[in-house]
Parts: sequence; structure tokens; C-alpha cells
Amino acid sequence: RTISNSPKLVIAAIDGFCMGGGLDLALSCDLRYGSDRAIFAHPGANIGIITGFGGTYRLPQIVGRNKAEQLFATAERITASQALEIGLIQALANNSAYELAIEKATQFASLGKDFISHIKKLTHLASKNPTLQSKVLLNYYHQLECLKEKA
Repeated sequence: RTISNSPKLVIAAIDGFCMGGGLDLALSCDLRYGSDRAIFAHPGANIGIITGFGGTYRLPQIVGRNKAEQLFATAERITASQALEIGLIQALANNSAYELAIEKATQFASLGKDFISHIKKLTHLASKNPTLQSKVLLNYYHQLECLKEKA
């Protein structure tokens, strides 16, 4: 929860195996970038266990319930291209996922000191708050905060 609740943008750069608890850790990040060397899986099904680090909560939110159930039940390994296709990662790096993450982090940092924090608050609150009216009011509040920062 510390990672997913951080006011800062947390980016996972995945250049190799990302399985089990490592995948759960990556799922808690805001963004995930993978290289063509990245392989993703939840291999617990091979020994009859279920992930215990939040994966059963986060993976369905990211890739959808049916795909998450398939990945958990089969322990299937997927490539970075497949991960991109199902929305598990946001981008496939040409070379190094780390270099892509640094490039993207630099772009996000240029948006302003607290901009990402406001975006994260809005998206987290919006996903927990069911009414459109409350989402719009939250949006107005954070938009004003962003405008104050620019002034």
C-alpha cells in the first residue's frame, strides 16, 4: 500500500523476469514499462498457492477479471508484447525499460511539483467514490490547486 498510496509517481522498469511477488510489487506501481526481455507470470498455480501480496486485487483492475483469472489459474508466462496488449504495461522499451522510465519520469516532472500528486488523488478518489457529482467536485478542487501552482 505504501507504493500505491504514495503522492509521487512510482514507475516500474522491468527488464527480466517479473513473477509472483515481483509482479505484485510491479502492479502496485503507477506505471510499468517493460523491455523485450521481460517475462510476466504468477506461477503459484504450479504449486497450488495464491499470491499473497495484493495481486488478486490489483491484477483484475489492470487487465480485467477474466484475463487475471486465466493468468492466476494457469501460471502462464507472457511476454512484454503480450503484457502491453492486455494493458499490464504501458509501453515496450526499444532497449532498456530503465532508460524509458527515466525519460518518462523527466517528462512528468516537468509538469510541476504537485501535478502528478493531484492526478493520483483524483483517480484514486474517483475509483472509490461512486457518484459523478462528487467526482466533478473533486476535479474542480484539484484543478484549482494546479492553477495555483502555475501562478
